[in-house]
Parts: sequence; structure tokens; C-alpha cells
Amino acid sequence: MPSSHKSRTLYNVVADLLFGIHLIIVGILLLGWLNLQVLPVYSLALTATLLSEALLGYCPLTRWEFALRRKANPSISYGKNYLSYYAYKVVPNTLSDAQVQVAARLFLLLSLVALVYRLTLSP
Repeated sequence: MPSSHKSRTLYNVVADLLFGIHLIIVGILLLGWLNLQVLPVYSLALTATLLSEALLGYCPLTRWEFALRRKANPSISYGKNYLSYYAYKVVPNTLSDAQVQVAARLFLLLSLVALVYRLTLSP
């Protein structure tokens, strides 16, 4: 197997691993507030996500994942909005970049409301 092929494969494997970690974080953000045992992990994930969005305007994991995917296949184009790339995979050509960003920010706001709500119910 040529060295460049091995490198591309490694880049894709690491990018897939980062994507998997991202899915786990999204799952925690979706459901973590329901279980008191994962509330500290949920709070940490939500805080990190909110800070990342507020300070950077993007998720570093996403940027890292797509940088690796570009190394594996330089012809891939993700445009300016990484989140939109995956949204378009799920619902092709139905949402604009702005709509995806509004949905993501609304999701984060609702996650914060869910955390505050859950904390007020805790003994």
C-alpha cells in the first residue's frame, strides 16, 4: 500500500473518530439534562459549546475534522459553514446556512433552559 494512501486512510479514520465524538457530545446535549448522573458532563459539554460559539463562532472539533478530511481528499469543498454540510446530508437543499445557524443557536438556548430547569428541580 503506497504511503500516501496510508496517510489518507489515517486522516479519514481520525476524522471519523472526531465525528463520532461529536455525535456523542450532541447526544449528551440532547438528552443529558434528563439524567442527574450525567448532569455534570452535560453542564461541561454545554458550557464548552456555548463558549466555543461565543468566542470562536465555530466548534474546534468540526474544524479539525474537516481539515483532516481535506488532507485525505483535497478536492472536497465544505463551503464556509461546516454545520450546514451535515444538515444538507440529512435534508438536502432545504435549509440555508442562516437557517442552520439559527437552528443551532436555538438548540443551544433550549439546552441552557433545560439545564437551568433541571438544576431548579434538583434536591
